[in-house]
Amino acid sequence: MGCEMTDDQVSEEVVELARHADEVGRWDYIHARIAKETDNEVDEKLRTEALAALTVLQNELGPSWPREAYARDEDLGAFIGNRAAWTLRQLVEHAAQIAQMRNDPGWQTIARRLRQPNQSSAALFEMRIARLAHQRGLHCAFDPPTSGAKRGDVLITPSPSVQEPRVYVECTEVQAVPDVVRATDRMRFRIWPLDLDVSLRVGGLLARPVDDGELDRLARRAHQFYEQVKLSGAPAEVAIEGLLSLWAVPRDHPDADEFMARRGDTKTINFSHDPFLRLLGALRKKQRQLPASSASVIAFRPSRLMTQQPSPRIRAAIREEISAEPRVSAVVIFVRHWAPGATPRSQQLDHEDHLALIDLYDPVKEITILVWNPRRQHRTADDVIRQLLVPRLEPWIDI
Repeated sequence: MGCEMTDDQVSEEVVELARHADEVGRWDYIHARIAKETDNEVDEKLRTEALAALTVLQNELGPSWPREAYARDEDLGAFIGNRAAWTLRQLVEHAAQIAQMRNDPGWQTIARRLRQPNQSSAALFEMRIARLAHQRGLHCAFDPPTSGAKRGDVLITPSPSVQEPRVYVECTEVQAVPDVVRATDRMRFRIWPLDLDVSLRVGGLLARPVDDGELDRLARRAHQFYEQVKLSGAPAEVAIEGLLSLWAVPRDHPDADEFMARRGDTKTINFSHDPFLRLLGALRKKQRQLPASSASVIAFRPSRLMTQQPSPRIRAAIREEISAEPRVSAVVIFVRHWAPGATPRSQQLDHEDHLALIDLYDPVKEITILVWNPRRQHRTADDVIRQLLVPRLEPWIDI
């Protein structure tokens, strides 16, 4: 029997999902849920702080925001559908940032983006930079003019009255190739469709992404192969056009487990992804937006693939790229890190670079890697950059 859903079943599921979103995506529902939360990690102090934080967000984001953010905003709206204690700590931190910054120059630009699920993550990153400025005795302004009609992300100065030296911080998030993810998902669902007969266990490997014509041919051949396996009742494998390897076995076959163990229950599409190329491409794009008259820092949140690379290799690649652009004083990478019980630490590296592990909200920490441009032009701003991005912590041993 197949697992294909009828149009009526699909419609019922969509209606049910919408009904659930209507129920949980309300401020009063969230307030009541937090008020009676029974998680052992949610003590009375955290509960009280979270309920106060809800009021801050409700006033800033408006009555309809929870419904719009439900299942679409995994950062600012994480607490809507996730009951883990850390999401409440994150909620409290976000509310503290909003309360602290709502009177900063340019805040309304940030507030508008916070209300949009597809822009809130970038806005929160800019708020993170501003939060560091507040915590470390500096002044900040959002959406500052740079040159002509261009605008920057965050401007850092020593104080409201002392406007020099100026440091412009441009923020960017390098996500894990969403265009490739969408394309490979489309290929995967054609070759291994969701309505594939549940009587089969299947796996395979597509050697590379393919165009639409190739995908049509491969999908037809894959369908023919699955039908042959169902008719024969025996395990089988096939190579198609040197691009696609498939294997399948009837689920009730006595050797099904052994057959799949040797080949794998995976459905893989190989694709090229160089995190350095994506990082360097983003660097080049940001460099064109920087003012020539003042120091600039580019702040990155890289994809998870990038963070799997050794720190010296990351720093060397960045240093080589920005050396050709003296207006860039430094690049700083921010990486969230799940580290229960880890103690904040700081480490001076070679080339004047700096590495730190700092608290965000338990158990989430933040790793920052500051990479200086050895050919930077505006060195009078170095102390402001260090004040912003180099925390005063105990040395990090055994890094």
